[in-house]
Amino acid sequence: MTTRFAAATLFVAHCTVSAIGAPITTFTGQDAESKWKKAVGLFDYEGFESYSINDAVTAFPVLGLIVEPLNNGDQPGIYRHFDNNTPSGQLQIGNAPGNCCIRSQYRYGDLRLRVEAGQQIRGFGFWNGDPDGPGLLRVYDRSGVLRGSVEAERNVGAAPYFSNSFAGIIAQFDIGFLEFDGRTGDGYNHYDDFFVARTPEPGSIILLAAGFAAIVALKSRLR
Repeated sequence: MTTRFAAATLFVAHCTVSAIGAPITTFTGQDAESKWKKAVGLFDYEGFESYSINDAVTAFPVLGLIVEPLNNGDQPGIYRHFDNNTPSGQLQIGNAPGNCCIRSQYRYGDLRLRVEAGQQIRGFGFWNGDPDGPGLLRVYDRSGVLRGSVEAERNVGAAPYFSNSFAGIIAQFDIGFLEFDGRTGDGYNHYDDFFVARTPEPGSIILLAAGFAAIVALKSRLR
């Protein structure tokens, strides 16, 4: 099920700049999810709980994302994790067709998401569901150039005590492609709770600018 949410609180994070020179803001560690949500304001969400085990996933229309086939041509599917280690539940998307197919032919394969034509996506967040290794996400622009990456921590939590395994990014360019690195952990990787933020509308930019101006003015008065 895909849902749209809005977060009202302003948050400013540290901006990291990739080697190629395009700035992206990354969110990892403690409270990363809430900080990312506050930074983007409006976002769409997919928690996978409306799917069934082994369902093939080809697209998330509300998120504006196409799920690319795996290297052998099969489609990524829904994996049911043995523990409830993410906020939404046990159903997650993996780099294999699902619980049916944890086989060597899928091991270490990347999970790729392509942004639909006409969509302008500037932010993405996710939970790493894998207890065996971190979740590394590479971010590409519309020209297919790698512009940065973010890594979610290995997931060692279980409800109600979740680990700090959320990671998110905000890009200063339109995202064209997202790629989860399959060569982490045991090579059978799975992810949950996808969040997408789109290009801010002009009104939102004006509000953000006004918010920053108010903060600067308040600090000046307190000196």
